Amino acid sequence: MNPIFMILFLLIVAGTCLIDRSMLRMARAGNKFIYGLTVCLILVIFFCEYFQVHIPMPTYFFIRVVTPWFARVLGI
Repeated sequence: MNPIFMILFLLIVAGTCLIDRSMLRMARAGNKFIYGLTVCLILVIFFCEYFQVHIPMPTYFFIRVVTPWFARVLGI
């Protein structure tokens, strides 16, 4: 991924967190938790991409295992 895009993305996430601080002060605890969980998930995925750590997607098993098996069963 382009380093300029990665820096801009990180700045946008940080800016969004700063802008949302006033809104989060008045939010309920559940909303704060979901917001924090979402931001943490975004940052984890961002840093995994930055450090080139492969995260298997949920469709990985289906594409690598189920589809070839299904093709063999159908005789394709």
